[in-house]
Amino acid sequence: MNGTFAAAGRLLTAGLLTLLLAACGGDESAAAPSATAVPSLAEIVSGDTAWLDGSDSRGERLHYAWTQSAGPEVALDGADTAIAHFTAPPVEAGTVLRFSLQVTDAAGLTASAELQLSVVPPMPMPLPTLADVCALLGSAASPLCSAVDGVSGSLAGVCSRFATAGFCSLFGGNLHALVAGCDAAAPEQAAALCKLVDQVLLGAASVCRQLTAPTSVCALMSGLRIGEEEIASFEAGPLARALQLQRELGVSLPLRDAEFLSTHNSFNATTNNFPITASGADSNQKYSIPDQLRIGVRGIELDIHWWFSLEGSPASQGRAPVLCHGNVNHLGCTTERSLRAGLIELRDWLLAHPGEVIVIDLEDNMNEAIDDRLLAHQTAGAVLDEVVGELLYKPATLGRRCEDGFPVELSTAEIRAAGKQIIIYSSCGVGETWPQQVWERKLHSQNSISGLGDAGIRFPDQCVFAADQYRDHWTRIYEDATLVGLLTGAARQINADEVREMMRCGVNMPSLDQIAPGDPRVAAFVWSWLPGEPADGGGDCARHRVDGRFDAVACGTALPSACVNAADAGDWRIAAAGSACAAGYRFDVPRNSPQNEALKAAKRAAGIGNLRLNYRRDAAGVWRTVN
Repeated sequence: MNGTFAAAGRLLTAGLLTLLLAACGGDESAAAPSATAVPSLAEIVSGDTAWLDGSDSRGERLHYAWTQSAGPEVALDGADTAIAHFTAPPVEAGTVLRFSLQVTDAAGLTASAELQLSVVPPMPMPLPTLADVCALLGSAASPLCSAVDGVSGSLAGVCSRFATAGFCSLFGGNLHALVAGCDAAAPEQAAALCKLVDQVLLGAASVCRQLTAPTSVCALMSGLRIGEEEIASFEAGPLARALQLQRELGVSLPLRDAEFLSTHNSFNATTNNFPITASGADSNQKYSIPDQLRIGVRGIELDIHWWFSLEGSPASQGRAPVLCHGNVNHLGCTTERSLRAGLIELRDWLLAHPGEVIVIDLEDNMNEAIDDRLLAHQTAGAVLDEVVGELLYKPATLGRRCEDGFPVELSTAEIRAAGKQIIIYSSCGVGETWPQQVWERKLHSQNSISGLGDAGIRFPDQCVFAADQYRDHWTRIYEDATLVGLLTGAARQINADEVREMMRCGVNMPSLDQIAPGDPRVAAFVWSWLPGEPADGGGDCARHRVDGRFDAVACGTALPSACVNAADAGDWRIAAAGSACAAGYRFDVPRNSPQNEALKAAKRAAGIGNLRLNYRRDAAGVWRTVN
């Protein structure tokens, strides 16, 4: 009995002590909150999205308030949430931005933290000068180099008194600077003239390369080093690796949800324009199709015309299917390459890269009034079957017909499993051979960037296509960088920010002109890995960062887990560190950009910054999910 009274006394004493501690502020539940604020990156480029992460702050039922304390003013999105973000403002030099985070808990207690990050301007494209090329000639050319430097500097100094820097750069000896000077100094009405100068110089640079002149010399005309060295350097770099890993993430997706970095009028390249042709002189691309594929392109557009060719025969009146950027009744077609020649170089690249799958948008222009439609389609169909037939995923592969339409439910993995590497959509044409090779362009939605006018593409409210089109169709947005495009009102070009927003919206085939290594639009296509990631030695597991990008971390890092609804890839939930996913959900990794956006939204709702993904590097160095 005495023991019972003693126990009760101890409990009473403990209760009184608890009340006393609470009154004095010593109760753990009344402890002041703590604030933690970190940027997604310490340095960010103008125009990119910067993320401010306060998700590691601690306290009961916290209220968040982000404010800016220094630097050019920005519009903070999510200023009352754990994770805020903004678009980095334009700057001419490195500029520091500072922000403060104040957290307030349920008891009204507050804590604050500060962070800073630097905004830097985009790196300008380096343009070689005559002096650069001169220096390559060695010490024997030193007097000439000195003379070039002296004259260029003097002329530029005089020029700067009355004209823009872009125009004055002409005197650096770079012929392509004529375009910059023209754009800077000419009125808007002269845009066509400036574009003409641009296309002429690109053509001249192409001829320069065909004559095997040094890349640095040809770059004086194109304004860009175009050649094998640039392609090889890209292939060995982290961006090429990130593109490959991102493609592999999406192989199980149906085509309507897949992502294919693509080019517009892929065949119309300056590289293929020798001897010069009429349509080829107004080129869409700097690199050939095989080189575009090496840059990461997996969506190709080919335009076929029934035109005079060395492959023609008396029976075809000298005609054959050719690749031409022509118009009605083949206006503009001259001595373009044949369809056969284009397919051979495509086939050879694919055979050297088994497992790679491409989609071809085949524009059928063999229906003009001057054409023998049946002969044209029978001939072109025979060429397709002969050159790439073994690689084609044909309608018969699924027991279907061309008229059944492009199979958007098909996945890249299924195309691979059938031992195929190409799938083509087009018109069904006429005859028997042609429709056996292609799928009719059904369940297909496309738009020109110029057709959107000045309206920007912005996720989620300005996504161009309706939700049901993204759900059920193959979607494409393309541009036209040719002089003809400019003269016909297609002057607007796709920029890197718009590529990024296309990916977020779910565009399957952003189709670009003048693609090249170092093109910021290629980097914008990557929504998954952070630039430079996955870094060697950075760990064998993938983390989903506060900004929605991946990086490699040690597998023992304790983080909440990303869980997706097994029946709905747009429904994500967060499992606490060490906990399993809720019933009906599985531990996973986003497979495309819309899925990644859904995961980012789930994180914001949960006030979570970093997550663990079901994505890791195995003993062979291959990144894969773990089932």
